[in-house]
Amino acid sequence: MGPRDSTHDGKLWNLNNYRTDVIQALGGIEGILEHTLFKGTYFPTWEGLFWEKASGFEESMKYKKLTNAQRSGLNQILNCRFTLWWSPTINRANVYVGFQVQLDLTAIQSSLVAEDP
Repeated sequence: MGPRDSTHDGKLWNLNNYRTDVIQALGGIEGILEHTLFKGTYFPTWEGLFWEKASGFEESMKYKKLTNAQRSGLNQILNCRFTLWWSPTINRANVYVGFQVQLDLTAIQSSLVAEDP
């Protein structure tokens, strides 16, 4: 990429070409997911990982008659996604019991709470 390359002009307000080229250089979305925690989610496609979009499994269970335990299990899917996504960040941080700290390079505030025995 030389200084006369018009596809990547360095302006922060116009990074659409850069985003597309980086995704392509990393092997596309499927190639990127091969090197992430995606396999641990056991989702058949990456589409179910978006927060605002439910996966096909969640949608299929939405209108079925479920017990309260089954329904609460479905509610935990979002928590599992959050944990899988952030676990590399959370695991490298020093979190002390009773003290709130900001996780490195994020805006996440975390504190470890000790449960009563």
